[in-house]
Amino acid sequence: MQKRTRAALLAASAGAFMVMGISPASADTYDSSCSSTGVVGSLYTTGWDYNEKTIPYVSLAVSDSLADGHHVAVRLVTVGQTDDDVTYFPWHHYYGGQGGATAWETSATTARPIAGFRLEAARFEGSTLLNYCAAKAA
Repeated sequence: MQKRTRAALLAASAGAFMVMGISPASADTYDSSCSSTGVVGSLYTTGWDYNEKTIPYVSLAVSDSLADGHHVAVRLVTVGQTDDDVTYFPWHHYYGGQGGATAWETSATTARPIAGFRLEAARFEGSTLLNYCAAKAA
């Protein structure tokens, strides 16, 4: 079951990447993934260099791996030069149920230089966060 979920996420991310027509050889790329009870998330980025304010391409993917009536979500979190310089981007929610996966393509810009970023994936009951995982990408 877990292998099928991860395969679905990889397929969703790869499909999004192919649509954009971006070559990973043309820029720095970063990726990460994490899982927690009922949720698997992944992140792929390209085009960002340390201390730039923009990540030109971000692909976020999430999969629901548990038939429990809850939904899942994924988001990007950037970190600046100091511990208190953190930007939490909005959650991207998926309501399709167990075994389903989806991906979002976007970019990210902050007011100050980005020193690193991570993926967060979570399981929700309405707007209440039940559990989550996080994985550093850069």
